[in-house]
Amino acid sequence: FIYNIYIMAAIVNRIIYIFNMQAAFLIRQSSLHTIIVNALNTAGVVALY
Repeated sequence: FIYNIYIMAAIVNRIIYIFNMQAAFLIRQSSLHTIIVNALNTAGVVALY
C-alpha cells in the first residue's frame, strides 16, 4: 500500500515536471514572439521615417 503511494507520488511529480517544462517553453516562445513583433514594428516605424 505504501509502495503504491510512492509510485503515485512519483507519477504526479513527473506530470507536474513535464507540465512546468512545457509552460516554461510556451512562455519562452511567447516572449520571443513578442520581441520579434516589437523589432518588426520598430523597423516599420523607422522605415516610415
